[in-house]
Amino acid sequence: VTLKLISYMDQFLEDEVNLREYKLKLLNDKVEIIDQFLGENKELSDIYVKSISHGSYGQKTIINPVKEADEFDADLLIEMNENQEWDAKEYIEKIYREFRNNKKYSDIVKKGTRCVIINYKGDFHLDLAPYIKKSDGKTYIVNIRENEFEETNPEAYKEWLKNKNDNSNGQLKKVVKLFKYLRDHKQTFS
Repeated sequence: VTLKLISYMDQFLEDEVNLREYKLKLLNDKVEIIDQFLGENKELSDIYVKSISHGSYGQKTIINPVKEADEFDADLLIEMNENQEWDAKEYIEKIYREFRNNKKYSDIVKKGTRCVIINYKGDFHLDLAPYIKKSDGKTYIVNIRENEFEETNPEAYKEWLKNKNDNSNGQLKKVVKLFKYLRDHKQTFS
């Protein structure tokens, strides 16, 4: 009976909860294009290092939208070399400006508090968060409203989650996905 329940749960995850393979491919393709755009952009290429999948995208806990009309989101850290002449908000302003000035992105880009948002309407949106390794050896994201650098350590969190998932024989990520699915399905959790 237990094996049958595990089989049903795995099938439910595959059929209902996990992000559809074609959506994941579309996301990965768009991330590759964004990465190329930033790397080849004459205003950013000298400080742009790479993009790093983050959040549920990076942790592989991203789920399929519950309703067909709903979108999903994915987070990317945009690793950049420190420019000591810039204040915190300048990183978002520069990225935003370059996307806004490109006709391919001009209608689908906007600024968030800690990121630049590329909205592929009807599919998903990408949150591009500048990620700076400063001369003090610490890593930061930026807050445009407060014009502040906020210390963060996404690598440590990713490693922590990996260890906890390994300790649970791969079950923790399944549970996280199920909770996210339940949250989105019920729409009663604050």
